[in-house]
Amino acid sequence: MYKKSKTSQGITVISNALSFYQSVTLGVWVKTGSRFERTGQMGMAHFIEHMLFKGTQKRTGQEIVLTLEQHGANLNAFTSREQTCFYIQTPASFLEPAVEVLADMLTASRFSVTDIETERQVILEEIAAVEDTPDEYVVDLFQEHLFPGNTLGHPILGTRESVAAHSRAGLTAFWRENYVAENMVVVAAGQLDHQALHDWVERYFTGENRPVPVETGMSAAVADQGRLFEHQSGFTQTHICCGAAVCAAADEQRFALEALHVYLGAGMSSRLFQLMREENAMVYSVYSFPEFFSDTGIFCIYLGTDGSKSARALDLLKSELECLVRDGIDRDTLERVKQQMRGRLMLSLESTYNRMIRLAKNEILFGRAYEPETIYRRIDKLRTADIIKTAHDYFNFEDWIITKLQ
Repeated sequence: MYKKSKTSQGITVISNALSFYQSVTLGVWVKTGSRFERTGQMGMAHFIEHMLFKGTQKRTGQEIVLTLEQHGANLNAFTSREQTCFYIQTPASFLEPAVEVLADMLTASRFSVTDIETERQVILEEIAAVEDTPDEYVVDLFQEHLFPGNTLGHPILGTRESVAAHSRAGLTAFWRENYVAENMVVVAAGQLDHQALHDWVERYFTGENRPVPVETGMSAAVADQGRLFEHQSGFTQTHICCGAAVCAAADEQRFALEALHVYLGAGMSSRLFQLMREENAMVYSVYSFPEFFSDTGIFCIYLGTDGSKSARALDLLKSELECLVRDGIDRDTLERVKQQMRGRLMLSLESTYNRMIRLAKNEILFGRAYEPETIYRRIDKLRTADIIKTAHDYFNFEDWIITKLQ
């Protein structure tokens, strides 16, 4: 059962009470990410995510994690293009202290100069780690080429140059501007009582009540198309990410895109896995993934292959997409895909973490919670005509951005 309320300061509180769990996943979402960074702020949203772990006015960074971990709770966070999330997976009996710790982190962090310099070096190492992970790095490069000159194409971590330039004044200004009550959504799934959760958020998330920022670095995403970008690296394989901009999260066409993802590149039974690995031994890894934002989305296909096979691999992919655009998929295949989509959703609901993520994204992107039954019904409505139209709209390979890291 879903419940939603709003505190007197303007924080949205959403819960999914599940009595059959003994634990809770608690998340605090802030409606800011790399896409909202203005000139000179690249990587700042992610830098602040790191800094909120470093200590508050009453706790050191070590005390933050010790307070939680001694009770078996786990604390983590991530920054995306449009949101930042801090979350705790905790025994249900420890939920109130978990709320208090997150409130302390988000509203009373110190941002000491020493901690900033330490974390700057950590983030530079994180950037190096991504650059040494080709299937991650090539996706960053792809998105930069897909949305040139737009913050949606900026790397979430920033660049070495931007991270080196961030000052305490700049970081705290971004934090104060974006970490405001109206920008926050507190979400919890598991064994809990909504009114108690609401009261704890009301009690612990105190501080200066500031307005939501009027100006951000976010602008309409205009995608490039039909271009090949090649980057040299020291990797043995050639890593390829290719794809196009697609519809926004709220567009009904996303269900057909999810179906095409399942058909093309989700799992070992997918068409591309069978074609490129099992039948032609051209790749070890091949998969697809869609990602949807507030006003646009992306559909990508990744593959890694020996450099001598990359041209042939792309030809195979192009041929497969041309067949898909021309013929779609048959009714039996679509029914199998729909069953796979239903099963994937069902399995995801076994996790309080996944439930928390779904609730938060539904609220931020759609302003409401969607019951699983609503999604099941929408999946059931998919027809072969929907697949053909969506493939025709977005899967013309000549219009795709191709990024090669070789």
